[in-house]
Amino acid sequence: MTQTKEEKLKYKRDWARTHYKHRPRGKYLTQPRKKNIQILKLSVGLLQNLDYKVSPRWLYYQLIQRGLISKSSNSWYNFEHFISRARKKFLYGFKPDSLSDSLRTPYFVGHGNSEIDIILNTIELNDFYVQVWFEAQAMFEQFRKYTSEYRVSLVPFRGDISISLKWQLAKYLEDIHIEYPDKPIKILYFGDCDKKGLQIPQSALKDIRSWCNTSFDFEFIGLTLTQAKYYNLPENPEKKNQYQWESLSDSQAQEIILGAIKKYLKVVPQSILDREKELEKKLKEYYDLL
Repeated sequence: MTQTKEEKLKYKRDWARTHYKHRPRGKYLTQPRKKNIQILKLSVGLLQNLDYKVSPRWLYYQLIQRGLISKSSNSWYNFEHFISRARKKFLYGFKPDSLSDSLRTPYFVGHGNSEIDIILNTIELNDFYVQVWFEAQAMFEQFRKYTSEYRVSLVPFRGDISISLKWQLAKYLEDIHIEYPDKPIKILYFGDCDKKGLQIPQSALKDIRSWCNTSFDFEFIGLTLTQAKYYNLPENPEKKNQYQWESLSDSQAQEIILGAIKKYLKVVPQSILDREKELEKKLKEYYDLL
């Protein structure tokens, strides 16, 4: 049914009122000061319990599950403004770098390098070559923490990835196959449990597979609806019956990530780590003599 001009104008006014009415100041800035302080202090405590940085969205979901933030459609926009102000104004222990905002660069590991920090080739230690792709780019530190013992290459997406990155991934996988022709290639994907979360990897795969002259297996590990129900996660307040990766607690994310990786990879042996330290020491001694 075609809308009249008046109906279109009313829709635009209603949409703007819904999305922007509370954004300039933020709900939490007008609440009693005691509630603001409680939110900030608990937030700092949650962040101090982690040894990696998380996104503002992760913190938002943790506060929802503790009953300090409502699940209304405007709550994320209000919280985003509130926590940004806390970071900029150094309120109650917050700093501009207290949270992670974005990252969209591949983090390839395992091949070794010739830097002062010696990293030996560990790809040959396993029966499979594995890459971890994930949608929540600001959760890079979380994925790096739980994959570091396995030397897994990480590829944060942050929505639909660029053409150049898709080409880079296609050619990198080709190189892996040339160097290790007998190793099956596994791509483990972690994203949101929503329509877009399923579309993002499929869109990327369409181009990558067409440009990559070798085969590889793709597995969507999570977040699945079954996992969301099992962990009793809160829904995305803006999208009913949809769930985001950042709603997982630290221990829940760890369980899903390691559960997938352990099927294909082994922890890098201590002997390799000791050898790297030994070579690194000798190299530094050499440079000190120059």
